[in-house]
Amino acid sequence: GFHGKAMALCKDIFDIHCFHGHGLQEYFRSMIDNEMLPMRKRTGLEKMPWYAHETALTATGYGEKKQAEALFKKLVFAWSRGSIGYTWYDLRNDGFNPANPEHNYGMLTNDYYPKAVYVVYNTMTGLLNGDTRFELDLSDETGVNVYRFRRGTDLVFAAWHDRPGASAEMTFKTDAAEAEIVDLWGNIQPTKRIGDLVTLPITENPCALRLKNVSRCEKGTAVLSAIRKRIYLGDGKQAELELAV
Repeated sequence: GFHGKAMALCKDIFDIHCFHGHGLQEYFRSMIDNEMLPMRKRTGLEKMPWYAHETALTATGYGEKKQAEALFKKLVFAWSRGSIGYTWYDLRNDGFNPANPEHNYGMLTNDYYPKAVYVVYNTMTGLLNGDTRFELDLSDETGVNVYRFRRGTDLVFAAWHDRPGASAEMTFKTDAAEAEIVDLWGNIQPTKRIGDLVTLPITENPCALRLKNVSRCEKGTAVLSAIRKRIYLGDGKQAELELAV
C-alpha cells in the first residue's frame, strides 16, 4: 500500500505520476487495470497524467524475441490506458553476463550492437509517430488484443493473441486506398481483401494492420463462416467440402 499512500499524500506536489512496470505484458496489464488505475481513482489522481516511466523486460530467462514482443505489447497497452509516455529501461546492456538480468535489459548490447527489441522500436516509431493518437480498444475475453490508432488519414491496428498457438481474424469494412500488414521486424505485405472488406490475422506474433487514406472504417463480419458439408459425386462416391473466408 506504500505507493497509494505516498501518492495520496503528495498529489499536490507532483505534475506527473510516474510508474515502473517491469515483467511480461500479462503481469503489466494486471498491475495497470487491477491495481494502478483503481488506486488512482481511489486517491483522486485521475486528473494527473501518468507515465510508464521505467517499463521493460530483461532478455535473461526470456530470450530476445520475447523481450522484443514485450516492447510492442506493453507500449501499445500503456498508451491505450492513458500513459503520456513510455520509457524502455534501458538503451544499452549493462554488461555481458547472460545470466544477470541487469546486464540484459538494453536495446543494444554492451558493445553497441542492436538487439531484436531495437528493431521493434524502429518498426513502432515508423507506425505510430507524429500526430498518432489512440482511438479504440477492440480486445475481447478470448485472448484477442487489438488497439486502433489514428495518424492523419491512416489507421493502425496493433494486434496479438495472448494464447500460444491460437489464431483469430478481425474483419473491417473500409474505403482505405491501401491495406497492409506490418510484422514486428518492419516487413510489409498486403493483407487479404475482398471488395471493401479487409482482414487482420491475429496470432501470438504481434503485428499491425495499416490502412492508408481512410475516411470510413467499421468492424465487419466475415462473408462466410466455416461450413463443412458432405456432397455426393455420383457412382456412390462422396466427399467432404469445407468453405471458409
